[in-house]
Amino acid sequence: MVLLSPHPFPRWHRHQGATNDCGPISAAIVINALRGARVADAAQLSRRLERRSGLHPPGRIPHWATFPWGMTRLFREHGLRARWRLWVPEARLRHDLERGIAVIVLVGEPLRFRRMRWRGWTHYKVLYGYEEGMWLFVDPAALVPLSRQRDEAFARLWRNTGRQIIEVWPA
Repeated sequence: MVLLSPHPFPRWHRHQGATNDCGPISAAIVINALRGARVADAAQLSRRLERRSGLHPPGRIPHWATFPWGMTRLFREHGLRARWRLWVPEARLRHDLERGIAVIVLVGEPLRFRRMRWRGWTHYKVLYGYEEGMWLFVDPAALVPLSRQRDEAFARLWRNTGRQIIEVWPA
């Protein structure tokens, strides 16, 4: 079974380099793909996330962590519907791919320690497809537009972060 998103996410791939901008870059990939044009710039989205908006807390700690509530707010500001979900079953990922819903996953090892020092990390990437035993992603950490990850490795890193996703679709 092969499932692919109908959206041209690989076209909008950008490598994050040495930055922690995986969240803003993933958001820009999704916004631009759903709009069919370059309407979002990751650097501008990053700055937008760092500002408070009314009673809302910032969506990002500058140059470090991006929060899912900030990401959903960005999508809504661009006229898209977005929902942040926790403890999502894997079947939901396939469901969303089948229906053309854009999905950003959060993976990582947030509780990793080495020599009594925190070395945790989390990472956003855009789900692009599934083929037997492999998930396909447009990953800002990868140099190439399309990367693959085996079921087991993805499941472990995704479970570590509470199986979080952000679903996005046109309003």
